[in-house]
Amino acid sequence: MTMRSNMVALAAGFALALSAAVACGEAQGLPVFDIEASCREAGSPEICAKAEREAAALLRERWPQLSQAGRTNCIAVGRATDGGSYLATLGCLRKEINGD
Repeated sequence: MTMRSNMVALAAGFALALSAAVACGEAQGLPVFDIEASCREAGSPEICAKAEREAAALLRERWPQLSQAGRTNCIAVGRATDGGSYLATLGCLRKEINGD
């Protein structure tokens, strides 16, 4: 094989491995939610948005502690609301970590 064909094969293998990791959820980072949409129907959108931002900050700190299965579960919980919810995701994370 030539150097070029080796590089093409290596790049193809890397792309396949990366797509498999994403498909399996191994590359799952902290989800991104639309706080404005999440808080639109709240009685006090400003207080809701502040609470969501605070929850997002806590999640950024604690997300690495969560298992892959826990991340998958908590992302689903967070996405269950309009726009997504960092508060719901944080509640799930706490249950996953504490075993509640």
